[in-house]
Amino acid sequence: MNTNRASAAVLAVCVTLAACAAAPERACATDIIVASAEVTTSYGHDYRVETYYRSPEEAAARFLDEAPALLVVEGPFTWVSQGGSAEPGSARERRFALGHQFQALLDRFDDIVTDVEPIDHVLFDGRAAGGRKGHFPGGGTVTVVTDEAGHPAGLIMDLPDEKLMTIRYSDWRTDAEGHPLAYTVSLEQDGNRFDYRYNDITVGRGDQSDFERRYPAPDIAEIRDYRAARPVCR
Repeated sequence: MNTNRASAAVLAVCVTLAACAAAPERACATDIIVASAEVTTSYGHDYRVETYYRSPEEAAARFLDEAPALLVVEGPFTWVSQGGSAEPGSARERRFALGHQFQALLDRFDDIVTDVEPIDHVLFDGRAAGGRKGHFPGGGTVTVVTDEAGHPAGLIMDLPDEKLMTIRYSDWRTDAEGHPLAYTVSLEQDGNRFDYRYNDITVGRGDQSDFERRYPAPDIAEIRDYRAARPVCR
């Protein structure tokens, strides 16, 4: 997978234990969304993606193809693991990981997107629609578009260093807890189409230890220090 990393755009990081200790308290168990999908593309490159979301500061996206890659958002940091090694990630890679949280953007839009305001008119699928628009972490805007009944129909993502993305939700199902889930997500960008067909979407509970168990600390000093300094929920 090629996300065109810009190593010069590495995120600002806390480099002392004191600074890391000041990171937001998110250790207690909260809602998480874990999902996996098979992805087919209009240009013939198929792969699998697995995502995890607990907050805008604790999320991950794993891409499984001939060159598997893992992108992790962790507090003020982003890190990327590929080919047996890990390195700090760029601002673009942070947006890439959060931008793949399609189920969280559906269910937790106001948790991810800030300064959200209603909009009365946006062109979507050839019709004028309403919706809500706000700022995406790391730059750019995201609009959730609603259908005639006021239900989410899709997203318009306008992010730095990316062509405009149009995302459509379909194949709606409801889980045992009553969460509406879209089992098919279609993304169109610059003439290319990506169809995400989900085989599993789980809305559950998770805490800091669950996240760290799923994504062991890489050999990056700032990440190790950040984890060591995080307060433990009691």
